[in-house]
Amino acid sequence: MSNRCDQTYRERMGGAGTTAPVYAAAVAVCVGAVCTGIALAFTSNASEKLIAGQLNGLKMRQLDMYWNLCMMTMGACVSTLPVAMMLDSYGRKATMMVSTLPFYLGYILIVFAQHIYMVHVGRFITGLGAGAFSCCCPLYAGEIAPKVIRGRVISFYFMFVSFGFVYATIFGWLLPIKLFIFACMIVPLIFTAMFFFQPKSPVHAVQTGKAIDAAEALRALRGPKYDVTTEINTIKLELSRAGQSDTFFGIFKDRGVVRATVIAVALQALKHLVGATLVLTFSSEIVRGCEFSNTMVKWSVIIGGLIQALASLIPLKYVDTIGRRFLLIIGFTITFTTSIILGVYKIYKNRQLAPNNLLVALNWLPLSALAIYWLGYGAGLGTIASLTAEEVFPADVRVKCKCFTEFCNWFVQYTGFASFVVTMAYLQFGELCGHEFLYCYYCFFSIIGILLTIFIYPEGTNKTSLEIFTEIKDRAHIYRSYKEEPIFRSNTR
Repeated sequence: MSNRCDQTYRERMGGAGTTAPVYAAAVAVCVGAVCTGIALAFTSNASEKLIAGQLNGLKMRQLDMYWNLCMMTMGACVSTLPVAMMLDSYGRKATMMVSTLPFYLGYILIVFAQHIYMVHVGRFITGLGAGAFSCCCPLYAGEIAPKVIRGRVISFYFMFVSFGFVYATIFGWLLPIKLFIFACMIVPLIFTAMFFFQPKSPVHAVQTGKAIDAAEALRALRGPKYDVTTEINTIKLELSRAGQSDTFFGIFKDRGVVRATVIAVALQALKHLVGATLVLTFSSEIVRGCEFSNTMVKWSVIIGGLIQALASLIPLKYVDTIGRRFLLIIGFTITFTTSIILGVYKIYKNRQLAPNNLLVALNWLPLSALAIYWLGYGAGLGTIASLTAEEVFPADVRVKCKCFTEFCNWFVQYTGFASFVVTMAYLQFGELCGHEFLYCYYCFFSIIGILLTIFIYPEGTNKTSLEIFTEIKDRAHIYRSYKEEPIFRSNTR
């Protein structure tokens, strides 16, 4: 299927183009996503060293670790909306090069911190960079890719975020805390060195009236003999769409924009409503509850990140062939199934409905469920949610809507949802009523996700962003014929 997708792409380009420069640019820009993943997982396996006072003698409490996470995500929330203005004014490439500065400043402030508050401020500053890259990386990747491989190229973002998570968990465990921080600072340097030589976004070049620069960028990405006329005209058509507004929130006067935003934000929210935040945040507690050793608990975090990172390779091969909806349904089905397994295991263990020797013999069951959950999340839900937020908006409103969606995602993910609702629900409600009821909650939202995917989610495979948006605006994505557009796509159009 993947070879057929590439063959279709080569046929459309008349044999004069190549996909290699597009993939190279996508890899270069998504090194910035590694920075975001590192910022997210910075304290995952380094928390014990921080609590022990290994950072300049500063002994942190568990509450300080909580604030470490919150400050980073608050910084990410704060940066997303201003980044939208920078992307339109200064371009994608310049904005991303500037976005590396908060990482340097934040990590330097942390490594030389003389007070715990300096660590919190440093985490807030690194969050500014993480939020900026969460907007810029998939945006740039989507704008440089032709429609037949756009899904695959944008999927690099989530895969590299997962790599950043693994990077932080491994080196946070193996290295001394200061050396670990310097290891975190190396990644933005690598990004700068790799991305400096990549072309600018052709969409922004057309948007600013620089058609010649756009043509040069497209030839650098598609090949010197590529006929850029059709693609530039498509970009101009999206940018000239009627009803656009110059103000940030004025774009939401368009009902099509509102519907597309609701779909993108709802999918981002469902990631957390099906328990993704719980699994990523409390996976060590789940493993510890199965009476495994502390070493196994530490390894579980690393192994979980590795499984998620490896699972994110699956969409790279299949997202542009079998379709987005099919991968989403698989992802929601896996979260539903594994939540049932974890819930049933908790019921039998907490209520002592089974002999203790049987429960000990079944200790592998929750571990297997967690591994399968990470697999399904990486292969479907996590990747497609990030992809959808990029491709459902036309070029004239894409930057503003993408940044607004990321603002909602960061707010829901930790600042508004996980740091309070998930943490309190897991620790408080779980203690009062039993954790098994929480898994019923995740099962319910997994079913909601399956139904929304089948009946509402707009399939974007081999379509331009304008075609996807037009379907959403006209509600054609709801009343589509499944004979013409099946959930499982065996080939490209």
